[in-house]
Amino acid sequence: MASLVMKSVAVVVLVGLAGSGTAHAEPLAAPAAPAHEALSAQTAFGLSFGGTLVSYGLFTIGVGSRSIPLVAAGALGALVLPSAGRWYAHAPAYGGIVLRATAMAAAVGGAAIYVSDCDLFGEGSRCGRDKTAITALLVTGAVTFAGATIYDIDQAPRDALAYNARLRDVTLVPMVQPDRHGYGVALAARF
Repeated sequence: MASLVMKSVAVVVLVGLAGSGTAHAEPLAAPAAPAHEALSAQTAFGLSFGGTLVSYGLFTIGVGSRSIPLVAAGALGALVLPSAGRWYAHAPAYGGIVLRATAMAAAVGGAAIYVSDCDLFGEGSRCGRDKTAITALLVTGAVTFAGATIYDIDQAPRDALAYNARLRDVTLVPMVQPDRHGYGVALAARF
């Protein structure tokens, strides 16, 4: 019985070997250079500008409907989303966020002081001369916030184009390098 099993296995192996072809090694081909996709300046602009518009829209709708979650989402979006195009372009965008956060804190702080300390419509306003300083704080915060937003929106397409320029100047190609004792791996670069 064992002999019959051995003969069957031998026949299957021989039939399998007879039906297969011979193996040939393919010549080594140089691998293609890694393809880095160019970034779109229009996409960078669209992310920054579109994100800002959506944020301002959420904020406006939230104020109109007295919805605190919409106001908060709009304010957070207005703080962060103008930098979205710069992040897409692999550029640091923290300066604009820090400026907007500082400006928002100044404007909100000024507004809170203005509303809590001042009798806006009464004869005996408790603000006195401080009213001018509080107004200056509000205006400075609003202008700084707007300026940092415009800067990030304007800078986003420029950052995408700068990223593309850096990609054109650098190419890394891994390749198999024949040596007299065998093969090795090499990395070729162009700067």
